[in-house]
Amino acid sequence: MHPSFRMQFEDMVSISAVPSQLIAALCDEFGFKDLIIIAGEIRYDEEALLMQVQKQGLFVLVTDHAQSEAWDSARVLQTYKGQAAAETRFRLLKDPVILEAMYVKQPRRVEALGVVFVMALLIYGLLEWRVREQMKREKEPLILPGNRKSFTPTGEMLLALLKTI
Repeated sequence: MHPSFRMQFEDMVSISAVPSQLIAALCDEFGFKDLIIIAGEIRYDEEALLMQVQKQGLFVLVTDHAQSEAWDSARVLQTYKGQAAAETRFRLLKDPVILEAMYVKQPRRVEALGVVFVMALLIYGLLEWRVREQMKREKEPLILPGNRKSFTPTGEMLLALLKTI
């Protein structure tokens, strides 16, 4: 814990004198054996907190989009944060079941296989996006295998659903 947030328990907390009838009623209501009511106040060193905030630094994003209404800083940040969705899909390509069976020796074939994989991920993402956009207009959730209901199914769930057809 940062030194500016350390509390002296004795200085910060006072035990309220609560009538025993109220304690008994609360214990009966909630099934507690004992009830201790503690009231306190949290204090922190504002100067130390400000120093910690300043040490955190800045988050710098560089873009080739000119500053305009269409590309304000919020949109640039949102677009950057959205990359995580695309990058997590690449974990599908690292699945040992897919990669163990691949034996490609020529560099041009490795490159071609990479293009096929990226195209497959693009289609996978488009499938997920299109279904989710349609589900925004629906009132009933999609019933997935295992009797699961979802308005935002993943691509993996959708492929499992398509296998049943």
